[in-house]
Amino acid sequence: MCCAHKGCGAPILVTDLRSLLSNEKLEELFRASLGAFVASSGGTYRFCPSPDCPSVYRVADPGMAGEPFACGACSAETCTQCHLEYHPYLSCERYREFKEDPDSSLKEWCKGKEHVKSCPVCGRTIEKIDGCNHVECRCGRHICWVCLEFFGSSDDCYGHLRSIHLAII
Repeated sequence: MCCAHKGCGAPILVTDLRSLLSNEKLEELFRASLGAFVASSGGTYRFCPSPDCPSVYRVADPGMAGEPFACGACSAETCTQCHLEYHPYLSCERYREFKEDPDSSLKEWCKGKEHVKSCPVCGRTIEKIDGCNHVECRCGRHICWVCLEFFGSSDDCYGHLRSIHLAII
């Protein structure tokens, strides 16, 4: 901080500010000064993304891997590249994809697998490795594996398999 008198520009010492301002006003001044510094840094510095956290971290240089910023004030860990939660072992792009669709890796795994389908009632993933074409989902529905019609009981499902598909296997 500098003196505001025309042509002066002399630095104002923190000890002088402490003698002139209350602790509340001094804290307010420091927060405003830090905010001005971050805003004028051209994106080199950012505030910790935790709500109401006053900490600041240095943004990773373009093309460099994001390092973790471990906030000393709120204990949050932030990626200095993408500014999301720190994500070791995942690139920022892959982590962003995961945040947008947490089930994407499961969906990718399920592609092309004949023994994996989704429950027509609740959408959970069902895997059938062997046995008959009657499966029971965790939601309690009995499902025909061949056509994914669902039933309230196993007897109804077996009746459907015998009459429509002419076999239970």
